[in-house]
Amino acid sequence: MEIVVTGSTPLLGSGLDANKVPNAAYVFSRRDLSRTGEPSLIGTLDSWAGSINMNATIGNPNQPDVQFRGFTASPLQGLPQGLAVYQNGIRINEAFGDTVNWDLIPMVAMDSMNLTSSNPVFGFNALGGAVALEMKNGRTWQGAAAEASTGSFGRLNASAEIGKRWDDWSIYAAVSRMGDSGWRERMPSRGVQIYSDIGYDAGGTSAHLTINAADNYLVGTGPTPEALLALYPRTAPGLNYPAYNKNRLFMIAGQISQDLGSDWRLDGRFYTRAFRQRLLNGNVTSASPCADDPGYFCSSGTNHAEFPLYDTRGRRVPVSAGGEFPAELDSANTRTNSRGGSLMLTNNAPLFGHGNHLVIGGSFDHGNTTFAAGAEIGSFDLDRNTHGSGLEVDSQGAIRQVLLRTRNQYGGFYISDTFDITKRLSLTVSARYNIADLRLRDQRGSLLDGDHRFTRFNPGVGATWRFLDSTTAYINYAETNRVPTAAELSCADPEIPCTMASFFMSDPPLEQVVSRTWEGGLRGEISTGRNGRISWNGSVFRTVNSNDILEIASGIPGRGYFQNAGRTRRQGVEINTSYRDGKWRLFANYSLIDATYRSPLTLNSPFNPFADEDGEIFVQVGNSIPGVPKHRLKLGVDRVLTDKWSIGGSVQAVSSQVLFQDQSNQTPRLPGYAVASIHSAYALGSGVQLFGSVNNLFDRRYSVYGTWTDASGVPFPQLPGGEIGVTRAFGAAPPRAFVIGIKVKR
Repeated sequence: MEIVVTGSTPLLGSGLDANKVPNAAYVFSRRDLSRTGEPSLIGTLDSWAGSINMNATIGNPNQPDVQFRGFTASPLQGLPQGLAVYQNGIRINEAFGDTVNWDLIPMVAMDSMNLTSSNPVFGFNALGGAVALEMKNGRTWQGAAAEASTGSFGRLNASAEIGKRWDDWSIYAAVSRMGDSGWRERMPSRGVQIYSDIGYDAGGTSAHLTINAADNYLVGTGPTPEALLALYPRTAPGLNYPAYNKNRLFMIAGQISQDLGSDWRLDGRFYTRAFRQRLLNGNVTSASPCADDPGYFCSSGTNHAEFPLYDTRGRRVPVSAGGEFPAELDSANTRTNSRGGSLMLTNNAPLFGHGNHLVIGGSFDHGNTTFAAGAEIGSFDLDRNTHGSGLEVDSQGAIRQVLLRTRNQYGGFYISDTFDITKRLSLTVSARYNIADLRLRDQRGSLLDGDHRFTRFNPGVGATWRFLDSTTAYINYAETNRVPTAAELSCADPEIPCTMASFFMSDPPLEQVVSRTWEGGLRGEISTGRNGRISWNGSVFRTVNSNDILEIASGIPGRGYFQNAGRTRRQGVEINTSYRDGKWRLFANYSLIDATYRSPLTLNSPFNPFADEDGEIFVQVGNSIPGVPKHRLKLGVDRVLTDKWSIGGSVQAVSSQVLFQDQSNQTPRLPGYAVASIHSAYALGSGVQLFGSVNNLFDRRYSVYGTWTDASGVPFPQLPGGEIGVTRAFGAAPPRAFVIGIKVKR
């Protein structure tokens, strides 16, 4: 890994000298992304990036929660999002909830990845930073290649790509297929991704048209009660089964660059995108026999209120529809059509005889979403499967049918100027003005109707000082913001809580989140001779959020809502170093992240054993934020043994973390862990290479996610008594897994 600072805008390659960027960023090349054989964005971040942590709320390894400096980019709408993600300069956070579906990114077509800390130029959601991906095209990659791999748990992956350049034209196309039966029972994944690029590059003109499509089916299990996980680590059922995502994507994008003369350059990106998602979750039901008529179901509300449960034809729902163990199948369908674009002007002309780099840009993203959610009353069997009864149900309580249409428009204008005060000292001043308009229209009434407008001016200022030829110091201050999403605005009423990612009930206001970050550090490179090079970076940072948005548990099992919760702070230290020569590649990364609440809070957490009689816990200033390990160490080595054979490995050690639903830090933490992996590759000649890897080499049992929950009413015949009640539940990590594959390049 080269620890290089670069990428000061969402459109990579603006021409700014990397040593003059006043904040930390980490660049991963095409070779880095394929270090273990197959290209993997998630695997690279998890193994190499020091301040990256992976949680597993959903439970499927293709849909992790990626956390950088304590901020998250996740496919789950119930987690507040804090990272902006760009592909070829196009923001790919979903329009409805700012979520990130990592499975839709065509891994085989990735050319480089840039992970950067907070910068106002990256726009909405870049509270902790941003991930920017640059994809391959026929100018940057030529030839033909194919690879296939198999391994543990029914794994079968394959991909093919081709790139060609002739005269001023180029073409690139890639297709990949992934599939496995899952390391846990009943957890298969399968999917297909397609990416293509046709381009024209001549003189100062560049134009490219890209197409990105995907069709994926992913099953997760959700967190598993700890008693079951201890006895049956691979077969124990989770609390949400079946739990599947069907994700489909089709996106067409255009990229235009033009030299305008006199040191000016214009870059543009334009896209149209169609995203379809269907979610299905088997859950504990909030329906129970009515107190005044126990032969029929009522839906629970807050303050022990009851509301009769009806089917879609207006008939009362009998308790017989729930069988011996009542449950419900919650479904959600999201259809989003979005479009937008960005323009950026770059000028590198000297100013007053000093070097100067000026960037002026703007972006606009428009999304229309139709969201439909419903519940079907059902029952659990003794294997924890949820079976529907065919009765779609509705009430005035926690179970409701929803049909919502939303429109969101995000616009922004930014400027960034880097001025060389001396040849070694540079000052960067940046700013962005963000405008967000959200419109919600309830198609089954008016309860969800709402119009919201947010504006924010975010400044930034930083400086770099190259006080030695090989060492640069930097300091930076940046402000960024995140506006409440349509999903959060529609689920912000504690009196009418929602099933996360399924039901939205009312539209009280939420304030936007404002993030203020101070950062400083040193970075440099040292040549050791014989093509050896040591790269290093050390930084300290502090980010304070105002009006942070939290997901709060409701007293109704499986329900929750969002609320603003004062201030939070994430501060820490990053130390990263690497060495590379013709034979060796080594890296060592350490991060300390102290993520705490800075305002006293009273929060609902009804399943926490330390909650009071009203189901509330009391958060004190200094309590740790759940799900953020304080310490993380990552070590890795690669060695070229012969001209044909290479071998490598990595180790990461992670400290304990606070459980979700324990914001007051009163219950035992999720234990830390250490895990090792190895990989190797052997060249057979004529462009043919064999590769293999072993993840979790010593088959360690550990979990990367933990929460408190209520499993009352769920049958667990595997345990004495057959029931659990309130319990800790964990998202377990995969056991030891083998992968072998072959790669052919012509």
